[in-house]
Amino acid sequence: MEINHTQRGFTLIKFKDHYDHQCSIQQSSLATDDAIWFGVDDADPKIMASQARSFGLATEETVGWVKYPIPECVIMTTRMHLTRDQVVELLPVLQYFVANGTVPLELPPPSQPAPQHADMLQSQIASWKTEIARLQDLVATAEGKSAPQPSDLHDAIMRTQCDVEKCSSKDWVTAYKEGHRDARHAAAELVAASVQQDRQDAERLDWLAAEYAVVEEIGGNRYRIYWPDGGWWQQEMHPSPRAAIDAAIEAARKEPK
Repeated sequence: MEINHTQRGFTLIKFKDHYDHQCSIQQSSLATDDAIWFGVDDADPKIMASQARSFGLATEETVGWVKYPIPECVIMTTRMHLTRDQVVELLPVLQYFVANGTVPLELPPPSQPAPQHADMLQSQIASWKTEIARLQDLVATAEGKSAPQPSDLHDAIMRTQCDVEKCSSKDWVTAYKEGHRDARHAAAELVAASVQQDRQDAERLDWLAAEYAVVEEIGGNRYRIYWPDGGWWQQEMHPSPRAAIDAAIEAARKEPK
């Protein structure tokens, strides 16, 4: 897909369909309602070469199809003019097709109108905060103490003492110390990885907030980024919310400035 703007400044997204026909989605200039133009840009009329002369079209072709010129005084409708309510009615059908690869035999229930981006963003942030709080509760001590900070936990692991009195021979002492050392380092690395993951998640959340974007789940275990303010989606599906955000961030970095 390619994002452009019309001469009047309206957003225009260009793409090609399965048969390589040029299509577009364009913000409508309709003043009374929010609407878009959506569909094939050019009807590209053709006529059978064998019938062309019968309709006044001179051609040297004898088989196949040839272009049929349309007089300038004739207008043809190629793109749908859809309001937000009409898009809401279409979305369940399109989402069903994305999830199942077929058109539903019965009309799915209508979707709810998309909330404003601020509401969706607040809901996303609240969900993340709830998950963070749940994880903090899990690492809290049984005595009800607050969970230790990652840096303190890392230091505590590395300072854990080795009780060699449990060993009955010199060989056992050596093996016990080596095992104790490896365990301390492994645990410390897990804590460090958790800290790095938290930092990356914070960066992802900051990016979503800056983009006014949300993570959308499609058909189970398939995720993409949705920009409610612009009404467009990430083109590819991803196996997790984090993967979808990371792919969107990477794509943004590669865009020409």
